[in-house]
Amino acid sequence: MKLCRYIIILTLTFSPKLLAFAQEEFSASQLYAEAINAINDNSVANDFKAIQRLNKSAEMNHAPAARYLGLMYWFGKVVIKDIPTAQNWFYKADCLDCTNSKQTTNKSFSYFYIRIFSTHNGGNSKEECTKKQNEITSKFSLLDTRLRHNAPYWHIDAGYFLTKDEAESIAKNIKKEFPQYRHTIKIIKDSKIYR
Repeated sequence: MKLCRYIIILTLTFSPKLLAFAQEEFSASQLYAEAINAINDNSVANDFKAIQRLNKSAEMNHAPAARYLGLMYWFGKVVIKDIPTAQNWFYKADCLDCTNSKQTTNKSFSYFYIRIFSTHNGGNSKEECTKKQNEITSKFSLLDTRLRHNAPYWHIDAGYFLTKDEAESIAKNIKKEFPQYRHTIKIIKDSKIYR
């Protein structure tokens, strides 16, 4: 009987704090999810809201939000490119992860991008890729597309994404709009050292 009374007292004492913590974590995760959807909807109108949501989520110590802000500032995705700010966000995300897992910061970050098309067509490769890139940006104006040359191939790469799921979601939209690329699109993982 005494044990039951202690359990009830402990539950009543700590449950408001636990509930508040759970709501805060849910809110941070929800803000993060809404921000990612807003960024990837190809609409300038939602970009400002997305940045606000990511900042709020990161302030609530949500490591993925801090890491995503780092990615945005590193590559200039939606915001003006600012490497020192990116480094600060990556460091905060790593520190939050370290607090949870007792690891040291890794001073690097991973990201994904979409390889839409590759060609090795002699002297016409660059022109072919430029034409295809212009087609893609006419439909996805906010998607950061770029030509990359790794001799002898020319590639059209697009976007910088923190998760593979996010990259796959955008790739799916590209395939829907441009079915001719459905067999050439690949998701590629890369990493960079931020300090």
